Amino acid sequence: MYHDKPQESLIGAGTRAFSQDLFLQEAEDRVVVAARNVHERKTLVPWMGRAIFVPEGTAAKTMRIPDGQAPEGITRSGPNYGVVFPGKSSEVRYAFIANWNVDGGITSWDQYTGKIDRLQQELSSPVLELP
Repeated sequence: MYHDKPQESLIGAGTRAFSQDLFLQEAEDRVVVAARNVHERKTLVPWMGRAIFVPEGTAAKTMRIPDGQAPEGITRSGPNYGVVFPGKSSEVRYAFIANWNVDGGITSWDQYTGKIDRLQQELSSPVLELP
Protein backbone atom coordinates (compact mmCIF):
# COMPACT_ATOMS: atom_id res chain seq x y z
CA MET A 1 0.00 0.00 0.00
CA TYR A 2 1.10 3.53 -0.64
CA HIS A 3 -0.26 6.43 1.36
CA ASP A 4 -0.82 9.85 -0.22
CA LYS A 5 -2.74 10.85 2.89
CA PRO A 6 -2.79 9.16 6.29
CA GLN A 7 -6.42 7.99 5.89
CA GLU A 8 -6.22 6.93 2.23
CA SER A 9 -4.94 3.44 1.35
CA LEU A 10 -4.48 2.50 -2.29
CA ILE A 11 -3.48 -0.70 -4.08
CA GLY A 12 -0.24 -0.53 -6.03
CA ALA A 13 2.51 -2.63 -7.62
CA GLY A 14 6.15 -1.71 -7.95
CA THR A 15 9.67 -2.71 -8.85
CA ARG A 16 12.97 -1.59 -7.38
CA ALA A 17 15.06 0.87 -9.33
CA PHE A 18 18.67 -0.12 -10.11
CA SER A 19 21.61 2.23 -10.46
CA GLN A 20 22.24 0.59 -13.87
CA ASP A 21 18.80 1.58 -15.26
CA LEU A 22 19.24 3.36 -18.60
CA PHE A 23 15.75 3.22 -20.13
CA LEU A 24 12.43 4.18 -18.54
CA GLN A 25 8.94 4.54 -19.98
CA GLU A 26 6.16 5.77 -17.69
CA ALA A 27 2.59 6.04 -18.94
CA GLU A 28 -0.89 5.98 -17.41
CA ASP A 29 -1.11 2.23 -17.85
CA ARG A 30 2.47 1.01 -17.41
CA VAL A 31 6.03 1.36 -16.23
CA VAL A 32 8.76 -0.27 -18.33
CA VAL A 33 12.41 -0.08 -17.29
CA ALA A 34 15.63 -1.68 -18.55
CA ALA A 35 19.12 -1.80 -17.12
CA ARG A 36 22.47 -2.62 -18.73
CA ASN A 37 25.35 -4.57 -17.24
CA VAL A 38 23.82 -5.57 -13.91
CA HIS A 39 25.88 -7.75 -11.54
CA GLU A 40 23.52 -10.51 -10.44
CA ARG A 41 24.87 -13.36 -8.28
CA LYS A 42 28.43 -13.01 -9.57
CA THR A 43 27.22 -12.85 -13.18
CA LEU A 44 27.29 -9.78 -15.42
CA VAL A 45 23.83 -9.52 -17.00
CA PRO A 46 24.01 -7.45 -20.22
CA TRP A 47 20.25 -6.63 -20.21
CA MET A 48 17.66 -6.75 -17.43
CA GLY A 49 14.12 -5.52 -18.01
CA ARG A 50 11.13 -5.08 -15.72
CA ALA A 51 7.61 -4.01 -16.56
CA ILE A 52 4.32 -3.49 -14.74
CA PHE A 53 1.25 -2.97 -16.87
CA VAL A 54 -2.52 -3.08 -16.70
CA PRO A 55 -5.20 -3.97 -19.26
CA GLU A 56 -6.36 -1.21 -21.59
CA GLY A 57 -9.09 0.86 -19.96
CA THR A 58 -7.87 0.22 -16.40
CA ALA A 59 -7.27 3.35 -14.37
CA ALA A 60 -3.75 3.55 -12.96
CA LYS A 61 -1.09 6.18 -12.48
CA THR A 62 2.67 5.93 -12.20
CA MET A 63 4.46 6.61 -8.95
CA ARG A 64 7.99 6.78 -7.64
CA ILE A 65 9.01 6.12 -4.07
CA PRO A 66 12.37 7.59 -3.09
CA ASP A 67 14.54 5.75 -0.57
CA GLY A 68 13.55 6.26 3.03
CA GLN A 69 9.86 7.00 2.41
CA ALA A 70 8.52 3.79 3.96
CA PRO A 71 7.21 3.72 7.52
CA GLU A 72 9.81 3.76 10.29
CA GLY A 73 11.62 0.47 10.74
CA ILE A 74 11.55 -0.50 7.04
CA THR A 75 15.02 -0.16 5.55
CA ARG A 76 16.03 -0.05 1.87
CA SER A 77 12.53 1.05 0.90
CA GLY A 78 13.50 2.55 -2.43
CA PRO A 79 13.95 3.97 -4.85
CA ASN A 80 11.07 2.21 -6.60
CA TYR A 81 8.95 2.64 -9.72
CA GLY A 82 5.36 1.52 -9.83
CA VAL A 83 1.72 2.00 -10.64
CA VAL A 84 -1.03 2.80 -8.17
CA PHE A 85 -4.72 2.18 -8.72
CA PRO A 86 -6.76 5.22 -7.68
CA GLY A 87 -10.15 5.01 -6.01
CA LYS A 88 -11.41 2.35 -3.71
CA SER A 89 -10.46 -0.67 -5.80
CA SER A 90 -10.71 -3.98 -3.97
CA GLU A 91 -9.57 -6.06 -6.96
CA VAL A 92 -7.22 -5.19 -9.81
CA ARG A 93 -5.58 -7.01 -12.73
CA TYR A 94 -2.01 -6.27 -13.69
CA ALA A 95 1.09 -8.08 -14.91
CA PHE A 96 4.66 -7.90 -13.71
CA ILE A 97 7.30 -9.13 -16.15
CA ALA A 98 11.04 -9.49 -15.59
CA ASN A 99 13.37 -10.50 -18.43
CA TRP A 100 17.05 -11.06 -18.89
CA ASN A 101 19.08 -11.39 -22.07
CA VAL A 102 19.09 -15.20 -21.70
CA ASP A 103 17.21 -16.83 -24.61
CA GLY A 104 16.44 -13.43 -26.14
CA GLY A 105 14.15 -12.26 -23.32
CA ILE A 106 15.52 -8.76 -23.84
CA THR A 107 18.07 -7.85 -26.49
CA SER A 108 17.36 -4.12 -26.97
CA TRP A 109 15.07 -1.41 -25.65
CA ASP A 110 12.91 -1.39 -28.81
CA GLN A 111 12.58 -5.19 -28.79
CA TYR A 112 11.58 -5.15 -25.11
CA THR A 113 8.94 -2.42 -25.40
CA GLY A 114 7.51 -4.26 -28.44
CA LYS A 115 7.27 -7.44 -26.35
CA ILE A 116 5.51 -5.51 -23.56
CA ASP A 117 3.10 -3.96 -26.12
CA ARG A 118 2.08 -7.47 -27.26
CA LEU A 119 1.71 -8.79 -23.71
CA GLN A 120 -0.38 -5.78 -22.73
CA GLN A 121 -2.69 -6.43 -25.69
CA GLU A 122 -3.05 -10.07 -24.61
CA LEU A 123 -3.89 -9.01 -21.05
CA SER A 124 -6.50 -6.61 -22.46
CA SER A 125 -8.13 -9.36 -24.57
CA PRO A 126 -7.80 -12.58 -22.56
CA VAL A 127 -8.93 -15.94 -23.89
CA LEU A 128 -12.30 -16.79 -22.37
CA GLU A 129 -13.17 -20.27 -21.22
CA LEU A 130 -16.50 -21.42 -22.66
CA PRO A 131 -18.93 -23.41 -20.51
